[in-house]
Amino acid sequence: MTKEEKRQNLAKVAYSMLIKQGVDKFSLNTLLQEVGMSKGVFYHYFKDKNDLFYEVIVEQYGLLTQEYFSTKETLSAVEDKIINFFATYLDESEATQAFLKIMHDMYFLYSDKRHKNFNLLMQEMYQESFEELGSIIQEGIDTKVFKAEAIESVKSMVATADGMFMYSFLLHDFNLKEELERYLNRTIHTLRL
Repeated sequence: MTKEEKRQNLAKVAYSMLIKQGVDKFSLNTLLQEVGMSKGVFYHYFKDKNDLFYEVIVEQYGLLTQEYFSTKETLSAVEDKIINFFATYLDESEATQAFLKIMHDMYFLYSDKRHKNFNLLMQEMYQESFEELGSIIQEGIDTKVFKAEAIESVKSMVATADGMFMYSFLLHDFNLKEELERYLNRTIHTLRL
C-alpha cells in the first residue's frame, strides 16, 4: 500500500469515527488502536490530528463534488442545475447530514488564522462554489432564461445558503430543506427574464 493509499485509508476510518463520535469526542489514540498503528507511524503519514481532519474533509468533499457533477450532467434546465448545486444542503439522508455536522463542527474549531490549511481549503471551496454557480447562472443568461444582472447574485446565494445551514444548528425547529428550497425558488423566480 502506498503512502497516499494509507493516508486515504486512515482518513476513511477517521471519518467513520467522526460520524459516530463527533469532532469534539474524536480520539487519535482510539483511531490508532482501531487500525493497529503506533503514534510514531501515524506521524509518518500526518503531521498531527488537524492534518488528518484536513484529509478527511478533502476526501469527503471530493466525493460530494463527483456526485454533484455526475448529477449535473443529466440536467438540462438551469433552474434544476441551481437546485442540484445546493443538493448537499437539501439532502436529508443520514450520511449527508453526518458530513454536514462534521463540517459545521470543524468550521468552528478551525476557522481561526492559526489553522492555515483549513482556512485555505475553505477559501478554495468557496471560490469553486462561486465559479460553479456563476457558470450555471451565466448559462441561464446566455440562453435568455435569466436577466444579465443575475450574475451579481452568485456570492449572496452561496452566503445565504451557508447562513441558513449554520442557522439550522442553532434553531432545532428550523427546517433547512424547506427554507432553502423556498429561498431558491424565490431567487430563481427573480432572476428570470
